[in-house]
Amino acid sequence: MQVENVPDPKILNSRDATVKISSTAICGSDLHLLDGYIPTMKKGDILGHEFMGEVTDIGRDVQNLKVGDRVVVPFPIACGSCNACKAELYSCCENSNPNGGIAEKMMGHSTAGIFGYSHMTGGYGGGQAEAARIPFADIGPIKIENGFSDEQVPFLSDIFPTGYMGADMCDIERGDVIAVWGAGPVGQFAIASAGAVRCPGHVARAPWPRRGGSISRPAAGDLPRARRAGRDEHETMALEQHECLRHEVRASPATARARRRDLPRTDGLAVVLVLGAA
Repeated sequence: MQVENVPDPKILNSRDATVKISSTAICGSDLHLLDGYIPTMKKGDILGHEFMGEVTDIGRDVQNLKVGDRVVVPFPIACGSCNACKAELYSCCENSNPNGGIAEKMMGHSTAGIFGYSHMTGGYGGGQAEAARIPFADIGPIKIENGFSDEQVPFLSDIFPTGYMGADMCDIERGDVIAVWGAGPVGQFAIASAGAVRCPGHVARAPWPRRGGSISRPAAGDLPRARRAGRDEHETMALEQHECLRHEVRASPATARARRRDLPRTDGLAVVLVLGAA
């Protein structure tokens, strides 16, 4: 990895925009690019899929943005018109990844195009730069108004919706206690999202005390069972079933959601297993 001077991005298609980046972030999943777990990186590729900035130019078909708008750019690139996008499954867009065949061989299915995440997901320049080209800019970018600062909103690009989806897929009910496996940023957003549906408390599990120590305590209410060091046989069985569910989430979120309803409640204990959150 190194810093290089590169040509400024330009409008290539009528639905493009260009953005001068004001804030960007390094995602934990960027490590997969550095260690070679995700292939098809090439010399000169620009990483980064969590960023925001100011619109500097727009294509003629972008009607919902104007030069000077502040936007957060979500990591998936979505066309807005394919079957997946019409079903609001934007990360599965069928039109934005020109190299979908490579992704299918690697993962069994193709994702949408993704900023700064190898040529397997389209080879798009990412946001760890001074500027970026945004394809399908009339669909993805989130306009930021009402005076929110860069420190308050870049999470909307990736980690906040990821944590929210983890909580949402558990069908949390009022009174549940939520255990989150992994207490990195995504895990902490899963906790915040679980709190949004009024669960009485949470238990976070993290391998590093600097993370777990600050959040592995009840948010509210009394959690005597959660505080116990051991688990009885019924609790152990329930947690093992939830661990099996974690693997089903990878293959079929719909199946995992259905299976979640059949798992034992274990005195109000539901489990959010956040992949890659630690």
